[in-house]
Amino acid sequence: MPPPHPVLRGLYAITSERICTSEKNLLAAVAAALRGGAALIQYRDKTSPPETREQHARALLALCTAHQRPLIINDDVALCARIGAAGVHLGLNDIPVADARHLLGRDALIGATCGNDLACAFSASAHSADY
Repeated sequence: MPPPHPVLRGLYAITSERICTSEKNLLAAVAAALRGGAALIQYRDKTSPPETREQHARALLALCTAHQRPLIINDDVALCARIGAAGVHLGLNDIPVADARHLLGRDALIGATCGNDLACAFSASAHSADY
């Protein structure tokens, strides 16, 4: 059973790979999304080096915290844990939801990509995915 989190409603903003090449552009775009009412930010960057991704994630966490909005890290449970982000979004080829829950704890927000696969969605839910 998923942990009891408040219901998240509204815009779920996901960063674009194109804006992740410049921290200035990334922060400006996310700040605009937060000012525009984004309820949650997902940091998605599959191409930058690990050091850059951590630097960007920490800057985004500070920005999201200032706006009292959660930051979700795409795919990277270790990065999520290291910086203390609100949670992680897992793709089909990432670690299982149950393993992420074990590593991040009951309070983490954990999402899972399922596409249009209802069995995948039921499985993710059964293994404590929040969304």
